[in-house]
Amino acid sequence: MKCIKKHILKAKEKVGVEVLGSYGDKGKLDLEELNNNFRKNIQDLIYQGKALTEANKIETLPAIVVVNGYNVKIHENGDVELYGNEIYI
Repeated sequence: MKCIKKHILKAKEKVGVEVLGSYGDKGKLDLEELNNNFRKNIQDLIYQGKALTEANKIETLPAIVVVNGYNVKIHENGDVELYGNEIYI
């Protein structure tokens, strides 16, 4: 059980780090930067059932992405949470 929790938390952490690095000059989350950071730094990220690409990118928030098989929700304010996974923490 501890190992599973660790993997789930790692998925959330990966997304959270990229969200934090995606704020623009005016203090708002820059979706273009977020998509670029995800593509560059989280190779296994899935959005809408497919790999994140220029054609399949996050255009609005909230959005749910899948990392390491776990759903992670990104809110408009930049908050990140585990979402709809079988194990809740």
